[in-house]
Amino acid sequence: MLLNTLTQDDLRALCRRSIEGLELWLRRLIDYQLSAAYGNNYLEAKRDDGSNVINNEVKNKLVTRLNSDPSRYPRPIDAATLEEEIRIICNPDLYRKYFREALGTVFPHGHSEVRTFLSRISSVRNPLSHATPISVRQAEQVLCYTNDIVDGLKAFYRGLGMRNEYNAPMIIRISDSFGGTFHADQISRNNTGGGRVDRTNDPNAVLRPGDTLSIEVEVDQSFDPATYEISWPGPKGVSKIDNGLKALIQIDESHVSTALSVECTVTSNKSWHRRGMNDDQVFMIYKVLPPVE
Repeated sequence: MLLNTLTQDDLRALCRRSIEGLELWLRRLIDYQLSAAYGNNYLEAKRDDGSNVINNEVKNKLVTRLNSDPSRYPRPIDAATLEEEIRIICNPDLYRKYFREALGTVFPHGHSEVRTFLSRISSVRNPLSHATPISVRQAEQVLCYTNDIVDGLKAFYRGLGMRNEYNAPMIIRISDSFGGTFHADQISRNNTGGGRVDRTNDPNAVLRPGDTLSIEVEVDQSFDPATYEISWPGPKGVSKIDNGLKALIQIDESHVSTALSVECTVTSNKSWHRRGMNDDQVFMIYKVLPPVE
């Protein structure tokens, strides 16, 4: 792509999408590694000497945001800014124990090199947030650095997948038009590997005929989208967009139920599948009330 042919608005939009995508990847890495080491409440984790695992200043900022709007942040790390993600990852002790394996192929010289390149990306994030023009050179750096990092993380997760009994694409995040976002560890799984998110007891996620429900999924991005298909088998009236990553449902009276199940499946193009017929299946379940009379 010839960046110097783009308008400033298009250049900024391209860089913004790239940086936001990187932030999501870094959050996934931090949450995956620290949850495995310290549990889901890793913000409160302490070392053997009693010191906090996560820098006290960073921890306090995240806790303040989490407490001010708990429903906005499904995981502790979702409250972090890019700058705070950088501070967590580039902490020498945390980097050596938890992040070097994932980032070492891209940054062979250690945490200082990671900090240098992530800080260059972060320096462009600020003008993007304040309607300040950016140069083509800045855009080139953002796109080059973010692509290299994301490619390295994809390789890391592919390696983890190879260690699993079933190396197959799975849904790692699902969200809906009510503002709910549910990551892999928040999706309940049965003994066959199928998943569900039950929203029937959430008073803020109740539907009625005439409403439009949208649901969006994210599949493990270490798998090439060309190697699997996303389907929405039911209920009736589901239309899929964006190659199946998103589904829209116009709710009518036939959907009235104490537990309307919206099903999403992921099926690879391999001859075998993790669940026999497909590789992943997640149901989103809602209460649909009758029309107001």
